[in-house]
Amino acid sequence: MKVLLNAKQIDSALNKLTNRIVADIPQGVKIAVIGIRSRGEIVAQRLAGRLSKKIGSEIPCGTLDITLYRDDLNSPKSGSQPKVRTTEIRFDIPESVHAELRVFNILGQEVAKLVDEVQPAGAYRILWNSKSGSGTDVASGIYIYQLKAGKFVSSKKMMLIR
Repeated sequence: MKVLLNAKQIDSALNKLTNRIVADIPQGVKIAVIGIRSRGEIVAQRLAGRLSKKIGSEIPCGTLDITLYRDDLNSPKSGSQPKVRTTEIRFDIPESVHAELRVFNILGQEVAKLVDEVQPAGAYRILWNSKSGSGTDVASGIYIYQLKAGKFVSSKKMMLIR
């Protein structure tokens, strides 16, 4: 395997990129870093961490999965078909509290309950396998996940494409 950049060069490139982003962001503009699964998400996490330290506030970091859009995976030569992966939902809980993480369809019907228990303070990464509570695959569409932790409630949209 050919090494394109060694650890020192990668560190230098990330530092330059971090400094360039900080210099080019107008004051008050919020940003997020998105990495393409699978190796790009590691770079995005490292970049978001450096930006957070430099700016002094947390920078959200996400992952974009383009597996289903790659034309090389569907070619006769590759012989493989892409698989629907899990959806990663991240959240932080500042203190021990009963937490619920539920997924709803666009009609407001509960599709799956991913968490329903007392959670200690910490950062969480929950994976949803695109299945209903009964274990059947759900259809493509827009879904809402809702986190309730004590008095805190947050809902966000996500799109499932099969």
